[in-house]
Amino acid sequence: MRTYLGSVAIFCVMSTTFLLELARNAAGNDARLLGLGALPDSGQIHYEYWRLLTAGFLHYDVTHFALNT
Repeated sequence: MRTYLGSVAIFCVMSTTFLLELARNAAGNDARLLGLGALPDSGQIHYEYWRLLTAGFLHYDVTHFALNT
């Protein structure tokens, strides 16, 4: 039961984050996704360690979101 609740919680966070991306027109836009916390292509995070957590919840488009869920 705990595994199920954890999976549902992660799905809810991912869904909410993706809805935020859609509301801000960030889905499919690299620059806006970087503003929300995505990892840069260079891999240089310049002491912005919070990006390591936030990047896991951001998705480029609907296909990326669907395949990850």
